[in-house]
Amino acid sequence: AMRQLHSSLINLALETLALDKKSDYERRDISGAMFAINSKRLPQAKKKIEKFRRQLLQFLGRGECDELYQLNVQLFSLTKGKK
Repeated sequence: AMRQLHSSLINLALETLALDKKSDYERRDISGAMFAINSKRLPQAKKKIEKFRRQLLQFLGRGECDELYQLNVQLFSLTKGKK
């Protein structure tokens, strides 16, 4: 069920990316980075991502909330374990 949810949300992000009006662009932030890593630090990186996510949700949830947003963060290997 969780995989299906993530897949659906990624598809929604793709649909959002296809919207090209200036107002659509201003209402989203879709970015990425490709980089080499020290895989021994991956557990620490995952903890940092979790901390960032919680801090951002707390920050954006303050005050009167008027919109619903989805934040997706993907960190995955492009080398599939090959060295």
